[in-house]
Amino acid sequence: MKTMAKKGPAKKRSWYLTAWLLVVAAANTAIWLVWGLDFLIHPEVIGNCLANSAALPSCSVLWLVTLAAVLNTLFAYALFKWKLLGFYGMAAVCLLVVLMNLATGSGNILLWLVQPIVLYLAMRPQWKEFKQ
Repeated sequence: MKTMAKKGPAKKRSWYLTAWLLVVAAANTAIWLVWGLDFLIHPEVIGNCLANSAALPSCSVLWLVTLAAVLNTLFAYALFKWKLLGFYGMAAVCLLVVLMNLATGSGNILLWLVQPIVLYLAMRPQWKEFKQ
């Protein structure tokens, strides 16, 4: 006969951390859905980007920010599952997007800088509850 192992008390996430994760997940999902669907609906945009070398950096930025949004959505899900990897992944993605935006002179750098800072401040009281 199998015995059920008792689990410890359920972890309780603070309301502001939950709210922040929901905002980040929703915003990033909206970004990759809108831009990803736009690329699928209008494939000529990709052809125009490849044909026009002057437009290539801005097209690359759109693709990379879309990829960053997909990754940030996955990392937000990891944080909902109490995985610390979600924080480190989100911080790394944000840093890479900031560096890319600085290199190309495009995008909103402040938004990508603020995101991991707010996330850290929201996670700090419960940092020890997250698993490696």
